[in-house]
Amino acid sequence: MAESSQSRIPSEYLNVGFTDSILCHILSYLPTKDVVCTSILSRRRQHVWKDLHFIHMDDMPFWKHYDDEERHARFDSFVNATLAQRNADTYHIQKFRLKASCSEETISTWLAPVIVPSLQELYLELRNVDHYGDAINVPEGIFTCPSLKSLVLKGYIRVFDGPNVYLPSLKNLDLNIPFVNIHELLSGCPAIENLSLYL
Repeated sequence: MAESSQSRIPSEYLNVGFTDSILCHILSYLPTKDVVCTSILSRRRQHVWKDLHFIHMDDMPFWKHYDDEERHARFDSFVNATLAQRNADTYHIQKFRLKASCSEETISTWLAPVIVPSLQELYLELRNVDHYGDAINVPEGIFTCPSLKSLVLKGYIRVFDGPNVYLPSLKNLDLNIPFVNIHELLSGCPAIENLSLYL
């Protein structure tokens, strides 16, 4: 398993008599790439990662080993495979974090199975895939997710002409993006408690 800056859980702790629910809770603090790697530790742990309610994707580890084209291909393949193989019907996504360079089409595809009624926390830090293209429009379904409690948008993201906004549970909103109609966005967030803006 490749080392990263994230803290490591020694393998002996992953093989003691934890129930799967406790193990899932421990693994939820790691990036998904590292979590999937733990499946090789034992046969019992092989599929536990598919039951996680938390997904954390970051393309930075792929930068260390591949050139631009291969990095994008490998990261895209990894995200697609992870979303396809997890037990989505039983274990709905509650928290989703994505830090990546991707196209608008790709982000729409990845978020389609993520924007579900159970989603509570969404963190997106996006860079345009070619670094020179237009800002990325995120799917409008984000702004009508009734259970969403925390929304963080960073990078080259556009929330400008304003989708219909209805986020009745949203308490935390953190925006560091160049294009947003903040008044229209806040009009649909009646429960907001924490607001951080860098526009």
